[in-house]
Amino acid sequence: MEEQKVRKLLKELTKTAGIESVRLEFRDMKKKLATTSLDKRTIKLNRVVLTFPEEIIRYIEVAHLKVKTRYHCKEFREVLTQLISDDIERLERKLIELFL
Repeated sequence: MEEQKVRKLLKELTKTAGIESVRLEFRDMKKKLATTSLDKRTIKLNRVVLTFPEEIIRYIEVAHLKVKTRYHCKEFREVLTQLISDDIERLERKLIELFL
């Protein structure tokens, strides 16, 4: 998926989540797929994510900004389920397969 399409997708997701003004950066990362800066409202995605299917890209990071946590806690999973309406565990398994 092209960077512009990912930016458009992020804009749609943040609007759905009621989040304003999120900055998106793409970086080469060795060990992470993404990082979120809650203070700066920034999502940094590993460039490898651009090769992933859209359903996986939708999964990554937006819920962290909504819940305001870096952890995958219960509230995070609930918000994520509301945002993407999909089987979270299935997406996590697929994400692991793609990244490893």
